[in-house]
Amino acid sequence: MIASAGMKKAPIKVGLLDDKGTWVVPQVYDALQPLNPCTDKPLYLQVRLQQKTALINQQHKIIIPFAPNQHLEAFNSNVTPLLFLRSTLVAGSTATGFSEDIKDEIVSAQIVDDTGKLRLASSAPITKLLYHQLYMYQQAGKYGVINNQAKVIFAPQFTRYRDDGDKVWVEKNGKMVRLEPLIK
Repeated sequence: MIASAGMKKAPIKVGLLDDKGTWVVPQVYDALQPLNPCTDKPLYLQVRLQQKTALINQQHKIIIPFAPNQHLEAFNSNVTPLLFLRSTLVAGSTATGFSEDIKDEIVSAQIVDDTGKLRLASSAPITKLLYHQLYMYQQAGKYGVINNQAKVIFAPQFTRYRDDGDKVWVEKNGKMVRLEPLIK
């Protein structure tokens, strides 16, 4: 369609071409963002359509279904299996970027594998501990610790935590104790 003065232009839709020029992901999305742009590995994409987001693979298979107020990102780009962080945002949020930057907008979070299987659910943002390869998550009002493969290091048992960068403190039995000695 050719637009003329006074006519609305149709919104531009995006898709994905393979190296042979074939549309592997049809031009139907409002936005498309690679979550793991590494060569020689399957590609996963966050797609947006009418204020909803989903996770698809390069064969256009839906991994995480479309939902409003959903933020998606790679959880562990350098580890196999590849995991994704799915965060539910407060209603009406337009937050974008990494979950660490928008944690005040996050209501809850999940870690999902590349087949869509739920690995871990948290009732709060999942946050990386500074200078550590560990993450805090929350269930039933208590904090637990996982690694970058979503393996539980500590089941939820801590009332609160504090990350001072070089030291992480957790509250257990009413006392703040260092996390590192508990791990060893």
